[in-house]
Amino acid sequence: MTDISEQLIANITKKYIFFFPSAIYSDVENSILAGMIAKDSYDIIAYNQDQLGAITHDIEQIALVDILNKNKVLQNNLLLLLDTKDKVSKNVFQFILDDYKQHMDCHVFITSWLVDNVNRTFPNLNISIFNAFKSQNLFFRNHYAQLEQYFNLNPLDTKPDRTAILKNMKSTFSIPAVEKAPSEVHVKPKPKTTRKRPKLQIDDDEIDNFLLKTVFNVDL
Repeated sequence: MTDISEQLIANITKKYIFFFPSAIYSDVENSILAGMIAKDSYDIIAYNQDQLGAITHDIEQIALVDILNKNKVLQNNLLLLLDTKDKVSKNVFQFILDDYKQHMDCHVFITSWLVDNVNRTFPNLNISIFNAFKSQNLFFRNHYAQLEQYFNLNPLDTKPDRTAILKNMKSTFSIPAVEKAPSEVHVKPKPKTTRKRPKLQIDDDEIDNFLLKTVFNVDL
């Protein structure tokens, strides 16, 4: 059961495009989150291909076609859930499904927020990169609609679970300093830069409110 849940959740952040706006830098550094996000990691678009610690900040290395394959990753999650439903007890499957729903609520919310804010942070953003953010959010929404259809899932939560958001932010968005890559449309490709994310030691209960209010503007 644990292995299935971990696989489902790990797949969520494969082929995932994201960023942190510099507007939140002072708030983060003046809080218990100080050092969680490297200074050179703000205002650059990053792409997590496989959740194995390899994240590129070079916009030329972000393959739009690869992001479009995000839909296939989520479809595989749906198939895994359908297969699991026939192999475990009703109560066990409901536990797995409820846990997955929490993460989906979180990522539908986050990917929507990214779409709404990406052009404010990157006014001259390549339209293909913007469409990558937009497609990513669409894939999550379509996937959630399928979950509702096949599993009678409750409607999407407008306020995601705080613990789920924090868990995903720490595992997906905590990245070390790398050389900032240009965000213009026409730049020379650079070798893909990868770094392993540091393991964080942060108390969840003390920082979840801060994350939601500062980063995602969620009223608690």
